[in-house]
Amino acid sequence: MPASLNGRAIKRFLRIAGMVLLVAAAAPAWAQAGKNGRPMAEPDRRGVGDQQREQRREQMREQMREREDMRRGPHDMSPEDRRQLRRDIRDHGREVYRDRDARRRNGPRR
Repeated sequence: MPASLNGRAIKRFLRIAGMVLLVAAAAPAWAQAGKNGRPMAEPDRRGVGDQQREQRREQMREQMREREDMRRGPHDMSPEDRRQLRRDIRDHGREVYRDRDARRRNGPRR
């Protein structure tokens, strides 16, 4: 018998907890509702909302500009910049592989 009472108590507790959660989730909606469940008229805040929207738009524009700048890469380089980049890569490649080529010509060290 005690096991069944324990099971019943758990079920009852879970039902009550579920109802409390539902009420808690609905509370914000009730707080916004006016008489007869209709939304209350908001005070005249048009100027504030317009300013906030404009600020959000400006932030979005700035983010889009930053993304566009990040997307730009070597294809936006001038021809002279590209030539210099190729020279630098070639020169550094020679420095890196110079020791390797010398070992091949002279044979392995002993």
